[in-house]
Amino acid sequence: MKSQATLQIYRTYLTLEIHLASNMGLIAERLFVDDQEAKNSPVQSFGGIPAQGGDIKYRDVNGDGQINELDKVPLGYPTTPEIVYGFGFSFGYKAFDISSFFQGSARSSFFIDPNAITPFVQNGGSQKWAVGSYCEQPLV
Repeated sequence: MKSQATLQIYRTYLTLEIHLASNMGLIAERLFVDDQEAKNSPVQSFGGIPAQGGDIKYRDVNGDGQINELDKVPLGYPTTPEIVYGFGFSFGYKAFDISSFFQGSARSSFFIDPNAITPFVQNGGSQKWAVGSYCEQPLV
């Protein structure tokens, strides 16, 4: 049987008509000013570590006094375009002919994967192509 939190997430998707390809995330309000503010705010412990001054303060969307999966909201548009369009024209006269076609998409978001674009992040700090590439001798 599914947990109560999982069922609540499903109900939220159905009630708000959230697109399944939407990226979900927490809303960051600001940074905690000090430890006292963090203690007086809704509980948000990620990885078992309580929030401290300087940490990101997230919004308690459902008002249950804790920041968890139920507080996630859709971020931007879905990654799959909601609108795909195209139009074209063609013109011809005797032996001359010209045509053109335009296409595009709208209402979609694009997220950059930092692991895919940042060098030296994968494989424990170095990528396979970089290992052993240093040489003290000039290549002249």
